[in-house]
Amino acid sequence: MRLNPCSERGDIVVGWLTRVVLVLAGFGVLAYDAVALGVAKTQVADHASTAALAAADTWARTHDVSQTVAAAVASASSSGDVVLAKDVTIAQDGTVRVKACRTATTLLVYRTSATKKWAVQCGTGQGRSVDS
Repeated sequence: MRLNPCSERGDIVVGWLTRVVLVLAGFGVLAYDAVALGVAKTQVADHASTAALAAADTWARTHDVSQTVAAAVASASSSGDVVLAKDVTIAQDGTVRVKACRTATTLLVYRTSATKKWAVQCGTGQGRSVDS
C-alpha cells in the first residue's frame, strides 16, 4: 500500500547528494593545488642544483663571473625557471650556489590575486666542479 506518490520524489536525496559532490569537488581543488605546489617546489630545487653544476663547470673552465652567471641562467631557463644574477654566488673553493624560482600554475592559488604570491616557488642548489 502506497501512502503518497509525491513523497517519493527524492528531493532529500538529491539535495544531500549535491552537497556531498560540492564538498568533494572543493577538497579536490585544494588537493590538486597542494600537489601542484609541492611538485613545483621539488622541481625548482632540482633545476637549481642542475644550474649550479653547470655554472660550477663554467667557473672551473673560465673563472669568469659573467659567463658563470650566464650558464646558470641558461640552464634554469631551459627548464622554465628564473634565476637572477644576484641569486648566483661563487665561493672561494669553487662551489656555486643558485636560487631559482618558478610560478606554479594551480587551479585556485595561481588565479587569485590575494594568493598569487603563494604560487611562486623557489629552491636553492649548489654544485662544485670536479675540476676545481
